Amino acid sequence: MQTVTKEILDSVAASLNRADQAQAQNITHALGERQPAVMGFLFNAGEGIFNEEEREWFSYLGIALLKSALETDPKLPAITGEMLEDSAADAVEFVRILRQRDETKTGLPDEMTALLAGHKQPEMIKFLVAAMSVASQEETRKVRDDCAGTMFFFLKILIDTIDRAAAPEA
Repeated sequence: MQTVTKEILDSVAASLNRADQAQAQNITHALGERQPAVMGFLFNAGEGIFNEEEREWFSYLGIALLKSALETDPKLPAITGEMLEDSAADAVEFVRILRQRDETKTGLPDEMTALLAGHKQPEMIKFLVAAMSVASQEETRKVRDDCAGTMFFFLKILIDTIDRAAAPEA
């Protein structure tokens, strides 16, 4: 998959911000028709963890990422639940490695730097980090501190899955 650009992410976010309730429902419906597993993931991940406002923010970010990917690659194959599960397993393994290194206090900054610097979709990761930072710092606190990491984790799974789905098979 081509790299999703900052311009596409910003444009999609701006169009989502301008959407009224009916337009938002139409966007959600169209994405659900095209990528039902992703939309199911967005509406179910974090169940029982996120409050209503966090769930809305999580869905908004996920929709912005998915819509941006589809604008970059209109032929993005259908993502399956299995693809999401594979990316989740990889993410869990990455977290396990980070926790082991954190226990010894070595390598953690290097691992995180490598994650962000070496990612195949750096603008999507930057968009996510910036959005999560804003949401955590606002006076109204869209995202509680203890949920921010979980939200980032789930959305990184989405980004990784989108990238894998678009990668040509060897």
